[in-house]
Amino acid sequence: MNETTRATLPNGLRLILAPDPCASMVGISLHYGVGFRSEPRGKTGFAHLFEHLMFQGSETVAAGEHGRLVQAAGGSFNGSTGPDATNFYQTVPNSAIERVLFLEADRLRSPRLTERALVTQLAVVKEEIRRNVIGKPYGRFPWPVVPQTLYRNFANTHDGYGDFSDLDRMTTEDCEQFFDAYYHPGNCVLAISGDFIPHQVAGLVDKYFSEIPAKAVTDIPGNPAVEFPEPHRVGEFEQVQFDERAPMPAVALGYRLPDPATALGDYLAHMVLSTVLTDGMTGRLNRRLAESGLGTVTIRSGCGLVGGPLRAREPDTFVISAYHPQDVSDGQIVSVIDGELSRLLTAEVPEEELRGAAMRSAAAWSRAHDQVGRRARTYGRLESLFGAAELTHDLPRLLGKVTSAEIAAAAQRLHDGARARVNVRPAPPAQSVPTPIRSTSGPGSLTAPPPEEQPSQAAQLPPMAPLQPAQPSPITDVTLDSGLRVVAIRSDSVPLISLRLRIPLPAGCDAAAAAVLGAMLLRQSRCAGGAELEHAGWTVVPLADTRQLILSGNGPAVAIAKVLRILATALADPAGYDAADVDTTRTLIAQQITALNAHPATVARAALRRQRLGDHPGIREYASADAVAIITAADLEAFHSARLSPAEAALVLVGDLDPDLIVRQVIEALSPWRSVRAAGELHLPDDGRQRGPYPARRGFEVIHRPGAAQTQIRFGAPWAEPEDPIFPVLEIANAAFGGHFSSRLSTELREKRGLTYSARSVIEPDQDGSTLTVSFDTRKETADQAITEFYRVVDEVTSIPFDVTEFENARDHTIGRWLAGVESQSDLANAITGRLALGLPPAAIFDYSRQLATVRYEDVRLASQKFITPDVFAGVAIGDADSISPDHPIMAGSR
Repeated sequence: MNETTRATLPNGLRLILAPDPCASMVGISLHYGVGFRSEPRGKTGFAHLFEHLMFQGSETVAAGEHGRLVQAAGGSFNGSTGPDATNFYQTVPNSAIERVLFLEADRLRSPRLTERALVTQLAVVKEEIRRNVIGKPYGRFPWPVVPQTLYRNFANTHDGYGDFSDLDRMTTEDCEQFFDAYYHPGNCVLAISGDFIPHQVAGLVDKYFSEIPAKAVTDIPGNPAVEFPEPHRVGEFEQVQFDERAPMPAVALGYRLPDPATALGDYLAHMVLSTVLTDGMTGRLNRRLAESGLGTVTIRSGCGLVGGPLRAREPDTFVISAYHPQDVSDGQIVSVIDGELSRLLTAEVPEEELRGAAMRSAAAWSRAHDQVGRRARTYGRLESLFGAAELTHDLPRLLGKVTSAEIAAAAQRLHDGARARVNVRPAPPAQSVPTPIRSTSGPGSLTAPPPEEQPSQAAQLPPMAPLQPAQPSPITDVTLDSGLRVVAIRSDSVPLISLRLRIPLPAGCDAAAAAVLGAMLLRQSRCAGGAELEHAGWTVVPLADTRQLILSGNGPAVAIAKVLRILATALADPAGYDAADVDTTRTLIAQQITALNAHPATVARAALRRQRLGDHPGIREYASADAVAIITAADLEAFHSARLSPAEAALVLVGDLDPDLIVRQVIEALSPWRSVRAAGELHLPDDGRQRGPYPARRGFEVIHRPGAAQTQIRFGAPWAEPEDPIFPVLEIANAAFGGHFSSRLSTELREKRGLTYSARSVIEPDQDGSTLTVSFDTRKETADQAITEFYRVVDEVTSIPFDVTEFENARDHTIGRWLAGVESQSDLANAITGRLALGLPPAAIFDYSRQLATVRYEDVRLASQKFITPDVFAGVAIGDADSISPDHPIMAGSR
């Protein structure tokens, strides 16, 4: 990561520049020093609502145009609200830097805070709360319930999402007061990272921001964050939360962290302590729970309640959370936690264990910042909160300096300090209460919003250069004598390597055995090198479905030879699956599947697959919990012997590496792993499921979910396969239809009508046939209307074709998305692995942006009218059955 430079404009705006000539994109991030801790009583949720309002137009830019102009330039954008800062961020090609700076300066100078914008975004924010909190298992756990238990001040204990009654009292006058108090240059940090020339960008920042007037930094009356400091408490404070959607009980312990502004070293010791306690198979609490007969408990820990470490000023919180079966008490878990903290006070952490934990902590931080957009956000956040942007690249080095004595001191702080203890207990469903829709003060209502007021003057957008195609990275692609295909790509944004080992599973094989085997493969009970791998700073996690087993790993590049040798040992020997450990592991996985199935989105996805592929066991995407629960050690040994073969497997390595050298290392290290049968001989008899493009099957299924906060709606239509020459054309067609924030679908359902927090369409290539999947969630009172609006948007693809501007915006957005997708090590490794699974050449990923650039408007118009039509969509709705009227036209085709 490159060094940063600082500058401050005369009006107080702070600028952080972090150029990276090796990057292909640019991250631009603005942090304003206001978050939900700044909200007065009676105005909870205001900071987050105002984040939404800042996208609703400015002096020369119409509502929704900010996002459309960024995406049309090949970029992406979003915003987020934290405890102490609100962040607006974009990742764009170099050619769009000036456009983004113009847009950000324009809305900082004078946003348009209209009643229409307020009404619409209130509806959108409520849908976000229903989706992320009310309708989600553990939606308030551990945040905000842990700080509500641990702290006393209103600033630290209220829900930053807000109370619906508080939100409904917001007025445009409140918005103007909030803007005047907090949104001005002196309260803003602008951070830019990536491919740019510093003095040129500094000149552009001066051009667009320097004339915005300075203001005195003030707070609105009643701001609780400045009233008095959070008092330090003594003792344990308990709370019980009943959650009707939680599939199993949970417990969380919350502790107050040291202030990183004055005791950074102590804070970093807690980050490493978290890794020591709960990361991987060497995590001490994972091992102690297993030794105590509590191995079926899932436990995790970390610094920070909202997004991770160093995302809030003092007070911040260290949390240990555990999800446990009904027959395990929270007292048993807390006793294990307290016992391990006591041991850490008296016995030093062995050097090998400490260094491995520090390296994994450092690698996790580096991996989270291998994209310029993420780095820009962190530069800005750390400068805004602590005046320390340089921590973005210094933190891995500082984590490596944490000592055993500092770990003991951190454990002492947790052991002796005040703590919150929160229990979640499953509860029967409560009767949902309809939420009234706030009407506008002018003509019309939310369901028929008034016309948007246009800007007082048209925006004079800065010119942009054409998008440049992705630059190919050095790549080696070979197939070894064993049948293993190895793809290695150099990408040295951070000193790490991302590894993906994909082993295809034959049709009809035991997916439950694959799921348990993946989790057991590197367990210490059968692979002594598993702990050694973690001590080298590496993390390897399995993912198994009915088609494949993938081992996904990340870690320091210097340890790759050791990692490969450990993998070879684990893969070559099918023996050693410990029966007791298998029993614990299968129970954990079955619990995870049960928890996954508690999410309405999971149920909707499975139901949609049944709609389009038929009701057959072969269409399941992963094993059932019941099937996993009966897997034995003998099953795993048999499965390993028969199915874990290098033939047709693929190993993808992306990172700070020499492609040719690493292939030689793979050949040497993995030579013990041999095929049990030749490539091409792995397929079992057909399991009866349909493959290839499936016919259009229009139907609609309603799955009753009593008391649901929202109705989850999904539609699916057949799509072209990735190898089809028309696929790039349809990528752009999908972007224009529903594939990005400024698409027709999102504009109509979210921005104009406030029916949903997110409406989007996604292309999902699959061996069963590619699908265009559309998803949106809405309150049950508007489900009929949302479905009607969806079909109206689909129908208008033919009656009102995409115009040239929509086409160009969608094309350039799609190109930019592909450019960004080859920048990150992890994203590139995932993309290459996905292409191999579909039989596509990996090197072609770098040429795809050129293919997209050659797509013609007329081809997109014609393809859209063929593939996006009302008669090809099958659909499902998950929620209260009364949310869909039996008289709705769609129900005529329901099953």
